[in-house]
Amino acid sequence: MNKIFFDKYTINIIVLSLLSFIEALQVLIIVAFIFSFIPIAPPPFVQKLFPLSLYDVHMKRETFFYHVWIGVALILQGVLIFLNRQRLGEDHLWRRSVPYISTMAGIIIIQIFAIFKILLWSNPWWARDLLYAALGMGVLARIFWPELWRFMAGFWTQSMSKKIPREGYFLMDAAAILILTVLVFSPDMGKVVARMFSYDRFYHFDSFIMSPAWAYHCGLTLNKDVISEYSLIIPIVFDGLMKLAGGFSYTHAIAMMIGLSAAYYFLFYVFWRYWIGCFWLSFFALVLSIKLQFFHWGVVPLIWIYPSATPLRSLFDVFFLFFILRFTQTLSARWLLAAAIASGIGLVWTIDVGVYIFITLLIAVAAYVYQKGIKVWPKALSILFVPWIVALGILSFFYGPLVWQNTFWQRTFEFASLFLQGWGALPITDGLKDKQFFAFCTGFIIPVIYMGTLLYSLGMFLFRQCRQHLFMVLICVYGLGLYHYFIHRSGVTSYYAVVIPFIFVLLFWIKALISLCAGHWQRGIKIFLCVWALTALSTGYLFGYYPGHPNMLGFDWSPEINFYAQYFDFTKDTGLIDGLTSPQEPVALISSFETKILMQANRRPFFYYFPMIGSQHMIDVEKMCGTYLHTYARLNFTLRQLQEKKPAHIFVETTFWEWDGPGYNNSQAGLKQLLTYIHLNYKYQAQGQYLTALKLK
Repeated sequence: MNKIFFDKYTINIIVLSLLSFIEALQVLIIVAFIFSFIPIAPPPFVQKLFPLSLYDVHMKRETFFYHVWIGVALILQGVLIFLNRQRLGEDHLWRRSVPYISTMAGIIIIQIFAIFKILLWSNPWWARDLLYAALGMGVLARIFWPELWRFMAGFWTQSMSKKIPREGYFLMDAAAILILTVLVFSPDMGKVVARMFSYDRFYHFDSFIMSPAWAYHCGLTLNKDVISEYSLIIPIVFDGLMKLAGGFSYTHAIAMMIGLSAAYYFLFYVFWRYWIGCFWLSFFALVLSIKLQFFHWGVVPLIWIYPSATPLRSLFDVFFLFFILRFTQTLSARWLLAAAIASGIGLVWTIDVGVYIFITLLIAVAAYVYQKGIKVWPKALSILFVPWIVALGILSFFYGPLVWQNTFWQRTFEFASLFLQGWGALPITDGLKDKQFFAFCTGFIIPVIYMGTLLYSLGMFLFRQCRQHLFMVLICVYGLGLYHYFIHRSGVTSYYAVVIPFIFVLLFWIKALISLCAGHWQRGIKIFLCVWALTALSTGYLFGYYPGHPNMLGFDWSPEINFYAQYFDFTKDTGLIDGLTSPQEPVALISSFETKILMQANRRPFFYYFPMIGSQHMIDVEKMCGTYLHTYARLNFTLRQLQEKKPAHIFVETTFWEWDGPGYNNSQAGLKQLLTYIHLNYKYQAQGQYLTALKLK
């Protein structure tokens, strides 16, 4: 059977069949392209139909195209078999045909890709031009095939074997950094800010950065005077960076977030260049990681709307992982100590990522004892204390004696404890509910790859003493730790927010597989990976939708910019606050956009739970996205603040003050009780544009 199936005749017939299939597909594309310019004449019977029945008439040529494809393929196969009937037993027939088939198949794949984008995104100009170019390439390649093949063969041999000089790699690295800058930065921050506002009114951005940063800017202490749910340090860092940038503003804060994200990926690109030792794979990793983290459907329409999905969440793991790499290469305790210091910084940057970094450090210390022997356990144990000493030192610098108070830590872990008890959790099947099948499958595949790599690398390290596999063990431990974020909150926003360890694992396996190929093929495969990653990124819808990139979709920004300018200025309301409060007086404000209003009025927040109301349209209270009074404990704490400090004035959004809708009896019960207390103890004094000023009775 094997002799029959794999003999020369069979192989040649298979190759000729592929050639017939490819050429028939090319004819089909050309015929469909030509007929796309020819309108379809309605058949005579349409005139005999009642008007209502006209809706069931759809003029189309798909059946004709279907017949063309089948007919051309059969005719070509018959002609090719007849013309080559005397050569079907020769080796050189299939060997001579494979380069031609491969080239034409590649050109047709480009054409199909362009057609797919034309149909998907309503005929964007770049996809249309790409189709025209690919059709022209197909015609020219067939006419000048002998000359083209001689050129391609010579070019491939020379380019794949020629060594690139050091200056060439320097220019390539510079080009990679330039591409990184173009991918991440936007030359028009006004469009970025307008898009963020028009989509979620800074709901996520306020709670993560702006609200606690403004409180700190006003001299308040985080988790003592005002809650900071995500980090004790990030708001402080952003306040300092904005001072250097020229002032506290949303534009500066967003620019800083973008800049830090770009710096993060720049450092990882340098890291990958050092670790993998290959420009092509490092550039592939850079483009793919940006594609996965910045331009996936979980962060529609713009990643900066969700700071927790940006590299800001795990900013210092680049230093920790580099120190861990150097430790695995040298088994030197000094690199382990450096990793411990980075772990301490990570603990205060964001607690959850810091914990996973520390667990990774713990495994690294265990490996150190395993390699060096039990005699080093005192040094290893002392290294494990370093992260906690560093973390407490940083917190003591910013918070002083407050760090040693139990209340401070209770408030610091309040938000995290809500998550640990199930608040905000999403079922692992959430992607199926939203028809996000790719996200659902990917969410399972990533930890499977982590675990498979971990088991393999652990075995290689323990039984073959391969230290390069120790680094992969630690990468997988860190990746599995970070993946708790997706397992707990299994939304489409979550699975690519922790993509960096996954990129390391992909690079590890890609390099291993490429090493199995012949030398002259290795560079070609790496270049193909780079081209594929760039194509996947640059032709995606969200990339064309991103403010700052070439406007490939012809998007009109003016509605969003005008909407932002109209609804994010509170001059009349800040004038009301200025007239009734002193500059040093904290302002009790219950309204959407509390942070922006207090920034514009240059006032400190009064409430500990700040902001209290999720950002929304002030003109549509029925669509309010909720409050931050998630629990009875939060509500009671807020009521105690009012009872003990009795602010002279309270400013309430007028729509809340006058609203008695059904939402009060359901999701906004806490807000209803708070406003009931205010009704009993305060009376009307003045009116602004969106706010009502109330005076203590």
